[in-house]
Amino acid sequence: MGKSLLRRFCLLSLFLCILPVTTPSSGQPVQILIRTNSEHNIFSPGEEIRLVISVPENTVSGILSLEIRDFSGNRTLENTLTLEAGRAEISLTLTEGFYWAEALLQAGGEKVGSGRVGIAVIPVPTHEPAFDSPFGIQSPNFALARRAGVGWGRVDFTWSLIEKEENSFEWEETDRIVEEASQAGVRLLGILRHPPEWAARIPPGYEPRGRGVHEGWDSFPPRDLEKWGRYVYETVRRYENRVAAWEIWNEPFPDGIFFRGGTVEDYVDLLRVAYTEAKRADPDCVVVGLGGTNFVQAQRVFELGGFPYMDAASIHHYQPGFYPEFVFPRILSRTRSVVERVGGKGIWLTEIGWPTNLSDFSLEQNWGGAPVELQAKFLPRALILGLSEGLEKIFWFKMDDGPDPHNFEHNQGLLFHDGSPKPSYVSLATVARLLENSRYGGRLELAPRIYGYWFEGSGATVALWTTHAWAELILPPCPGVRVVGMMGEELGREIRNGKWHLRLSDSVQYLVCDNSSLQDLLSALRQAEVFLPFDVLPLCLLLPFAGLVALGGLRGRKDGFETDCFRAYFLPSRLSWKSGRALLFSLLMLGFASIWVYRLAGWLVYEFPYSLPSSVPGWNIIPTVVMGVLRNPLLLLCSGFAALVLYSAIYWVFCRIFGGKLGVFTCLKLVGWSTAPFILFLPLTLVGSRLSGTLLPRLFLFSALPIWTWCMLITALETRRLGRRAMLARVFCDLILLLTGLLLLFTLPSEELPMLEVIF
Repeated sequence: MGKSLLRRFCLLSLFLCILPVTTPSSGQPVQILIRTNSEHNIFSPGEEIRLVISVPENTVSGILSLEIRDFSGNRTLENTLTLEAGRAEISLTLTEGFYWAEALLQAGGEKVGSGRVGIAVIPVPTHEPAFDSPFGIQSPNFALARRAGVGWGRVDFTWSLIEKEENSFEWEETDRIVEEASQAGVRLLGILRHPPEWAARIPPGYEPRGRGVHEGWDSFPPRDLEKWGRYVYETVRRYENRVAAWEIWNEPFPDGIFFRGGTVEDYVDLLRVAYTEAKRADPDCVVVGLGGTNFVQAQRVFELGGFPYMDAASIHHYQPGFYPEFVFPRILSRTRSVVERVGGKGIWLTEIGWPTNLSDFSLEQNWGGAPVELQAKFLPRALILGLSEGLEKIFWFKMDDGPDPHNFEHNQGLLFHDGSPKPSYVSLATVARLLENSRYGGRLELAPRIYGYWFEGSGATVALWTTHAWAELILPPCPGVRVVGMMGEELGREIRNGKWHLRLSDSVQYLVCDNSSLQDLLSALRQAEVFLPFDVLPLCLLLPFAGLVALGGLRGRKDGFETDCFRAYFLPSRLSWKSGRALLFSLLMLGFASIWVYRLAGWLVYEFPYSLPSSVPGWNIIPTVVMGVLRNPLLLLCSGFAALVLYSAIYWVFCRIFGGKLGVFTCLKLVGWSTAPFILFLPLTLVGSRLSGTLLPRLFLFSALPIWTWCMLITALETRRLGRRAMLARVFCDLILLLTGLLLLFTLPSEELPMLEVIF
């Protein structure tokens, strides 16, 4: 199973449907091709979908099955196929949502081929986007952008494309872009940047950037501001009233990849010229300054006098692997405070995205990727957070993937390279449909890490999600409220004992109602009973040198607690523990490694498929009792320091027994010297296991050993200096603790140790 698959809370069933199909005699995997009657596999609810499945020729007997599942993993169709000349067709209709169509070919009980394709089922937008529509995307495919409900497109009008030779303007390509956007009903944000070589100020001794994901991307400031101004004027004048806004440059960071040899002063100069010439050509156009940088550069641009030369300020923000609630809102808040300090202007976020590439850090400047399912969850959460922080426009980067699955710049799109949709295309369509014509109302303060935001427009919408493993709200029934899932699907409401039990996850849910019912809904939510995982004291299953194996929480009940939402985490490629008392010491020591790391640095925890007794492969809530040692990481931290104090106290007592005269603080210091390395180094093992399996954690442990030895030597020398009685007390104390540890080690029943096999 590929690392890009992330299936939470779903059962992936194995099925067997015997049919005469073909498998290659060479034993090579069979590539099954699945096509539909739509070029991009995008349909309306209830529209006929014709699936065409093709398999290779040169046949022997095999097994073929077709299955369709929604984003949550629920099976909506399972069928057998009749093949004619290696081809089969099936017609069906689907309700709104995202679906995976998967074909599986088996022979002799083993999988010999498969194929999978995404299908988007979304309503067709029925209205033209308003100028204040907040959602945009960087894309040349405006029809698909508008199909998803997006009202703005961001495209380049690069100087090097328009004026390849001085005084010779070529408009054919940009004319086509503007006409296609007009036909699709999408407003344009044009980017003015990238001078041709004859107009670029190339630094002396410049050498092109070497290998990497940005090879050949270098751009330079203009050599002559008068010629830069002429290009801006001619471009804006040609597209007056057809391009609504112009962004001046792209990411002009000092001496950055798009501004080699340039400074902030250079940018302020070209911004002033561009603003003057753009307004002369089209007084009604919106000039967007800063060029997609950040609040640090914004402050510098404003200090140098650039503030008057923009109608709005643009920033870019990326945090690959980080969930949107981490850092992003604070960045927006800091940006807003910087802009408001000098008078206030609208803020446009003209690039944001999460790549889905296969992580390959051998490529220079490459980023790690996230599963496509996680990208789909992050997208609406980021857009809603942005609107709550006052952003006027938010542009996703970008629509289409490129051909390289490892390059992050090729994998930030909402469509795969073959043109089929990712789940994020549907999650964008849903949030755009529900919020495009709405205005932000406010935030609901329900509980830590439960996010609630409400919007008003032609109707009212409340967006809810949590970054807990789950959360449950119990509130009055609230008649007239619809629950819409992240993929646009209608969700039922669970009513028990006259109360509405609303289960939240990291997928956004939308509560939709009339404006007249909004206040009643908000009041009910504010007064709701909130049930959360026992997050302050989470439970985890640990294995030596492997870090965190499984993580879950406790759900409160009237008669006690029950475990809930256990899931497996990163492990080496294959790890199997059956029993063995000798693991206990390592297990306890490695408990320090999980202390809050997965909370404060949750982006380091990657999830992979697992296999457990009485469980089927795939992502699901474990349907069986997991045999293992449950340790509480917070309590392990507390117990570590408690043990330090207790050990020091015992040492002080033995010193008194043997006639020594050491004070309590001296005993604490001596014991601390010998235990501090483990307290400090072991947390690094969990971080290491997230990044490199077993290698890095062991390196951390091995690096701790010489430091621990050095600390023990200092302790021994210090103890010797304090006298023979102090040394004798220390040896006797260590011997007692060692015997106690051995007694625990060999009396613990082996059944309490992990009995778990993990494979990916």
